Amino acid sequence: MYELSGSEREELQKAIIDAYPDIVDLAMVVSFKLNKNLTAIAGGNNNAQIIFKLILWAEANGCIEKLIDGLYNDRRKNSKISIIFNKIKPKYYYQNYPYYPIENPEKPQDTPEDLTQPPNQEKYKKFKNLLETNKWLEANQETLTIINKIHGIHGINQRYSWKASDIQECDCYVLCHIDQLWRQYSNNCFGFTVQKKIWEEKCTTKNDREKEFGRHVGWYDDWRKEWLSRSNQIFTENLEKNLDNKEKYQGILPILTSKNCLLNVNASLIPHLVNKLKFCNCDSCDCINRIYNT
Repeated sequence: MYELSGSEREELQKAIIDAYPDIVDLAMVVSFKLNKNLTAIAGGNNNAQIIFKLILWAEANGCIEKLIDGLYNDRRKNSKISIIFNKIKPKYYYQNYPYYPIENPEKPQDTPEDLTQPPNQEKYKKFKNLLETNKWLEANQETLTIINKIHGIHGINQRYSWKASDIQECDCYVLCHIDQLWRQYSNNCFGFTVQKKIWEEKCTTKNDREKEFGRHVGWYDDWRKEWLSRSNQIFTENLEKNLDNKEKYQGILPILTSKNCLLNVNASLIPHLVNKLKFCNCDSCDCINRIYNT
């Protein structure tokens, strides 16, 4: 657990005050990143008091690094937020992961922020090549590889199935960029925002929203009344049906769970993914242009 020094605490408070003149915007970050209600954990008579109490709460509950991550992802163009992020994040990794592969504790070589910089397209080269050659299942695995690296999860300890908290923590630039590539190379058949559209237009009014989503994207076999996995032959057939008929089983990919995991697990992530996509504004032209032009 990283503890701020007095000067770091003061610097962070000033950075948040500068970046969030509207406290409602800060409340959104706290809700999405920490799954907490800002007014419930940090009341006060003015913004300075609220922000100070938020920092103290985050320190006391061991989530100061999550708070800083969320602020940086939301306001990376704010110079004060960027400075505090780049100052504290490397210290956190060095303190909590002493065997993390770094030469200088002030500047980790492969920290999450290195992977989230839009100009560094080398990180996505293999992913793009797989999409260009229509190797969809391999591209799905590369999707997991990329976004797991964002969390600093490497090698044999890499987790291949995501949880709701992982979606909340995923960098918006990364999520939007990966989604844009999926849509671009699949002619809008695959992608996170394709799944978002299906969820919002076809599933939200149903009693069993997740099962309804599974039917639409080919994760649930209605005839056998069972959920499939990526390793299931019927899933492979559903994917092939989409390739033959672009109107069938749109949104079948990408999948954020392991090959043998039943896809009801992934379906349970969809409402969290939809909320994150709204927060990141991934399906807007402004977001896409920002990714490619930054």
